[in-house]
Amino acid sequence: MTVGYIVFHYPASGGLGDLVIRVRQAVDALRSTTGCLTADCWVTYDNDAVVATGRWESDDALAASFATCRESGVDFTFDERERQPRHTVTLRPS
Repeated sequence: MTVGYIVFHYPASGGLGDLVIRVRQAVDALRSTTGCLTADCWVTYDNDAVVATGRWESDDALAASFATCRESGVDFTFDERERQPRHTVTLRPS
């Protein structure tokens, strides 16, 4: 069963550009992994959030994609570029 994944990242004041670059790099890395069907980076109209979206073949494929990226040095750690914790949503087909 396919799995959808959405993460809202909230940039610190003045940090939108840096956060967009970081999220795009992570999305590009995830997109290249086995089992990732699609991954994209978005910015809300009000610039309040950088949103990463993706769809994977399965829960296992999602977990494997993140593990592969971490092993290759992609940093998913929350840091000073974000003003508050991320909001993460995992989706299942209806």
